[in-house]
Amino acid sequence: MIRLKTIHKVALAFLLAALFTALTAAPPVRVLFEDLENRFLDYWFIVQGQLPTTQLPILVVLVEDDSTREYGFRSPTPRLLLADVIDRLNAVGARCAGFDYILDMPHYPDHDARLERSLAQSKIPVVLVDQILDRFARPSVQGFSKVTEDTRNMVRRYVLTKPGADPQSFAWVLYEACFGEAPAVPADIRPESVLLDFYGPPSLLSDAAPTFPVVSAKDLMSMPPEVVRDKIVLVGSGFEDLGDTFLTSFSTSQFGHRPSFGVELHATMLGMLIEGRFLHPVNSTVLLAALAVLFAAMGLSSFLLRTSFTLAIGLVEIVGWLALSAAAFLVAGVTIPAFVPVLFMVLIFVICQTVLYFTEARYSKFLHSTFSRYISPDVVKQMVDHQWGLDLGGESRLLSIFFSDLEGFTTFSERLSPQQLVSLLNEYLGSMTDILFEERGTIGAFIGDAIMAYFGAPLELPGHANHACRSALLMRKALARLNEDFQSRNIQSLEMRIGIHTGEVVVGNIGSEKRQDFTIIGDAVNLAARLEGANKVFSSRIMVSEATIELTDGSFFTRELGRIVVKGRTQPVAIYELFGEKADPDGITDRQQAVIAGYEAALEKFYAGEFAAAQGEFAGLVSTYQDPASVFMEGQCRSLAGEPAPPDWNGAIELTSK
Repeated sequence: MIRLKTIHKVALAFLLAALFTALTAAPPVRVLFEDLENRFLDYWFIVQGQLPTTQLPILVVLVEDDSTREYGFRSPTPRLLLADVIDRLNAVGARCAGFDYILDMPHYPDHDARLERSLAQSKIPVVLVDQILDRFARPSVQGFSKVTEDTRNMVRRYVLTKPGADPQSFAWVLYEACFGEAPAVPADIRPESVLLDFYGPPSLLSDAAPTFPVVSAKDLMSMPPEVVRDKIVLVGSGFEDLGDTFLTSFSTSQFGHRPSFGVELHATMLGMLIEGRFLHPVNSTVLLAALAVLFAAMGLSSFLLRTSFTLAIGLVEIVGWLALSAAAFLVAGVTIPAFVPVLFMVLIFVICQTVLYFTEARYSKFLHSTFSRYISPDVVKQMVDHQWGLDLGGESRLLSIFFSDLEGFTTFSERLSPQQLVSLLNEYLGSMTDILFEERGTIGAFIGDAIMAYFGAPLELPGHANHACRSALLMRKALARLNEDFQSRNIQSLEMRIGIHTGEVVVGNIGSEKRQDFTIIGDAVNLAARLEGANKVFSSRIMVSEATIELTDGSFFTRELGRIVVKGRTQPVAIYELFGEKADPDGITDRQQAVIAGYEAALEKFYAGEFAAAQGEFAGLVSTYQDPASVFMEGQCRSLAGEPAPPDWNGAIELTSK
């Protein structure tokens, strides 16, 4: 079963961050998503709204039907009308003028001559589009007129200059003609493709408050001179049906899908040059560094946190990035990509979740299917939530191992039908399993009526020795309740023996390639099983090794039973009988306390080799309290009495049976 370790997840998160950061900078990606990025840009313009232009010395003059009616035709634009406009601008003291008209074809000779004369006699600079007849070019200055239509036939960029081009753009030449110097363009702006910083929606003569001051050519003739004086006047077509119209970022439903006249695009570029107002692209190094951090955070949270937390973090990242993009545009005039970073954050999340599905999610299902029969569902959930990573090939752990068995169950089972036996056994094992699960134990095996369990795996369990001992006491109480029910059904009562030992074992998936079980192996397992059986010798119910007692926190009533060497081992082990929990009001009786005190005093003499004295004290415990363990120890003392203790005496009793 494939499962990513934490270090692999971190490495993969950084790899995805690096990959998508590089893709962000790739030109094909920028081209592919240009339209969607532009839509975000359009939205920022709409959020920004209309900006004031009253501080700009710009006046837009539109030539429309009312203006051309008295000249007898509307297309081509009457040369006499243009000549009259030039004369009027000179008369009222305009600073300079720009005419957004292509005059590359001759018309009525006398009309052309009149326009040529007005151009020649003009006291103010007049800039024309460079596609004109020579007779108009000689008395004027020219600039090329080019805007760039991108996706959806929208204009967002203006060609300000061309490398080595002569003349330069209409707006550039008009600025030079009006101010006597070339405009200043920031170093981070590409003059061959300047992003237009629109001041507002397209201006129409019918607008109550147009973005740029706009008048008709007809009204210009009768306007007070102070309205036009010292203004830069841009004259262009006001006919929507003659083709000089363009969609802009403000050509949305909010503004009636209105197109902008071409002359207003020149006005926008000129206003930007006058104010030094440009939309600056974000520094690429800063952008890529920020995106690398953002993408890495998305990948790391996806791999290392719960999906709900990742979704929350992702939402914060997306909203935060969009807010940053909007704020940078609205406050600082800096354009930060919005769509691609958000798209890539979503893709990283999807990729990570897909990887987790084929690794962690499937691994989680594997954990549930593998361990639901061993441990409680809550523990399995913790294993999944904490991305549990025990080496399924096996690893060494210090565990507390638990064995239990029912006394005389074979004889007992012979009195019941198979159906009754299975029902009773399920009732018993179900009750005991609930307790083991409650104490976070792991079921190792059911062997008939016997239970093997352990504490401290698969998840680490602080205080596992306490949990093992508490489980034994709770199981004894549960059995007492079951026996009451059994007696009411005329079923013989049951008695349980429990052995507990703490030691190093190998835990993991153990078996063949075709079949494996999650289990534990080692000498500590064998010793725990022997302690369960040793209860028969001492007539005790819960026998616990010294290794387990040393790891408890002193919250249990115990007595040392002695030192034994179980079958199959050579080293003695000190064993204890577990009576109850000190926190339990019914943990121990006065009788048991007296037995413990007397037994420990007798055992001390036994360890010292004073067999006769120890025999007398054990015999007293038998006669006074009928203590079963003292019966066995009294017999041991009797067999050793009359002889001195061997030189290597350590008080260990060798058991010859399991």
